[in-house]
Amino acid sequence: MSQDLPKSEQEKFLRELYDLTLRDMERTRNYFEALLRTTMVAGGIIIAVGLFVFGFLSFRTWSDVERNIVAKGEAAIAEMDTHIRDRAEKAFQEDSIRQYVRDVAKQKTEQELSKIIRDTVTTQVATTLKNKEAEIGKVVSGETKRAVEALSPRITAEVDNQVRVSLGPLRQRVDEFQEVLNTGTLAILARNGNGKAYDQLERVSTEAKDPVLREISVSTINQLFVEYNGGIYPGRRFTQQKTAEEMKELLKSDDVLVRWAAVDGLAAANEASIVPSLIHLINTDSSMFVRRAAYVALGSLTKQQIAVLDKRGWNDWWDKNKSIWLAR
Repeated sequence: MSQDLPKSEQEKFLRELYDLTLRDMERTRNYFEALLRTTMVAGGIIIAVGLFVFGFLSFRTWSDVERNIVAKGEAAIAEMDTHIRDRAEKAFQEDSIRQYVRDVAKQKTEQELSKIIRDTVTTQVATTLKNKEAEIGKVVSGETKRAVEALSPRITAEVDNQVRVSLGPLRQRVDEFQEVLNTGTLAILARNGNGKAYDQLERVSTEAKDPVLREISVSTINQLFVEYNGGIYPGRRFTQQKTAEEMKELLKSDDVLVRWAAVDGLAAANEASIVPSLIHLINTDSSMFVRRAAYVALGSLTKQQIAVLDKRGWNDWWDKNKSIWLAR
């Protein structure tokens, strides 16, 4: 038996081979016994006659003959058993059997050893991971944070680009609506007496590329022009009478209604010296009510037929007549 296998494997292999040999021997014995029975049946008569003659001649009984035949059969079977055992014993000495045993032992060892190694490695890895869980988590978190920080500029740029691409059309529409809303707001403010809003509407009416914006501004200016040049002018008066000098000082008041009343009071007093101040008011005053009063006062004091809100017409007239009025 080969020494390459563990002892338990050797015993198991020999036991299996021995059992196989015994089964072969049993089949052989059964074959000879069947052959013996067939021979005995086929030659019964001849054997009987022969035995009779043999017994008669040798003075032996039938039982002696039977014992002789059985003894020879058993001897033949024993000889066959010995032959089979010898062949089995010899087979174990052959190199092919030795090699086969070595291969089986190697394969079995490798299978068992691989399983042991896998189980051992798995256990060791699991134990190591559990013991290092906090440290591994800290390392992963740190590395992830550094990776994100390194990619942060690129991520930010990409996000900004995507936002611009996705929201560009919407932002443009919002901007357009916002411009319309702003212009509409200016129109409302101008109609409610806001002079700064009116100035912006004048710029929009000449500078805006959007026809909607131009339409809003022009229509508002035209409506105010018609309102301010038609109907009855609602003048303002002080409840307590004031001198011309007092009213000239009140032209600078922060109160819209006070400035308005001062303009109307000076125009009623025919104070032509305030014409330069009136030109200033139609160009800069924050209230459209004060500007309208200044336009009306200019027409009354200069006797010029220039429409209310015709800022260009009055400024052209003033450029031509400034020296005359300032010399008074």
